[in-house]
Amino acid sequence: PQQRQSQQRQPQQRQSQHNQPQLKQLQKREVTALLASANSLWDIIEVYKRHGTNIDPIGLCTLWHRLGKARATDRERAEFFQREWGTLSSLCAVMERTRLEPRGTANVCYGMAKLGFEPACETMRLLGDAALQRIGEFNAQDLANTSWAFATLGVRAPQLFEAIAHVGEQRASSFNAQNLANTAWAFATLGAHAPRLFDAIARAGEQIIGSFNAQNISNTVW
Repeated sequence: PQQRQSQQRQPQQRQSQHNQPQLKQLQKREVTALLASANSLWDIIEVYKRHGTNIDPIGLCTLWHRLGKARATDRERAEFFQREWGTLSSLCAVMERTRLEPRGTANVCYGMAKLGFEPACETMRLLGDAALQRIGEFNAQDLANTSWAFATLGVRAPQLFEAIAHVGEQRASSFNAQNLANTAWAFATLGAHAPRLFDAIARAGEQIIGSFNAQNISNTVW
């Protein structure tokens, strides 16, 4: 009887194992939507940990942009870096193997700089090298955000900044106040020599000076 009782229990055990919850396989666009709706650093990185094997370049760009936008105190950010250093480092390696569109490059660099993850500097250099071939496709905001990001983390990329200066000089009239201010600040911060770009920024700024706020003016004249 004891043997039969043991045999009767086996199907129940198998059934219990079968009923264990399994992680739902999401579509790539669903993963991107989850990342876009996550607010804290922890929530964003948790989505990546759960669904990182099913994420496309758009999702990766969203991930870094959201990490940069997430609100956190210096203490919270330091704790996040300490606990998630390995995950963030592996994410940088993933980005170095990922082909990005111009807007994606700008968003990823912006996110890395806003997050303040200094080991991302080498990744940004590699992304900048890859972007050189498509710098003509960058719009005003992409150019401004990319140059701002490199300057914020102190990443020197002479060839990239030379290319940004050339394109920015031609398109300065399409920049808004923040684009002009951020670009001027970035080039000045890194000491990038671009007199023709600064002349173009000055001319464009004169046309829209009324839209400059105090921070824009400070960054531009700095």
